[in-house]
Amino acid sequence: SSSWAPSRSGRGASAKSSPPSSPAVRLSEEIVKITGITDDMLVGAPALPDVIADFYKFTAGCSLVAHNMGFDYKFISHYGAEEGYRFEQRQYDTLVMSQKLLRLNHHRLNDVADFFGFTFHHHRAFDDAFVTAKIFIELVKMAKKLD
Repeated sequence: SSSWAPSRSGRGASAKSSPPSSPAVRLSEEIVKITGITDDMLVGAPALPDVIADFYKFTAGCSLVAHNMGFDYKFISHYGAEEGYRFEQRQYDTLVMSQKLLRLNHHRLNDVADFFGFTFHHHRAFDDAFVTAKIFIELVKMAKKLD
């Protein structure tokens, strides 16, 4: 999975309490175990077309920052296209950046967060996005020092 942190001109932007989308199918036990999210928590959540439209508006004019961008971006791009939205923003992947800049055995989000001393509740959308934004800032600082 990945974590998203839209960025506006170097300043992070977030939608802290945006609800998850209503599932078309029940969540698997594995997803419940990983995320702690249950089917009951999704009752009354907005439909996917509404979520995609809101996400498109929210990210308009932003660069997209994610950890493992390819994982979630394929879904966002696919379902966005189904609703007539094209996500063509500049993209920064903190996974790729960390692989280039950090000497770690693993580059999972929690591994990179640990490297920088950041604690967070993993697999929760806001926490993952917030720590990804913090990691991005630190990696950009490191990259600038190398230039």
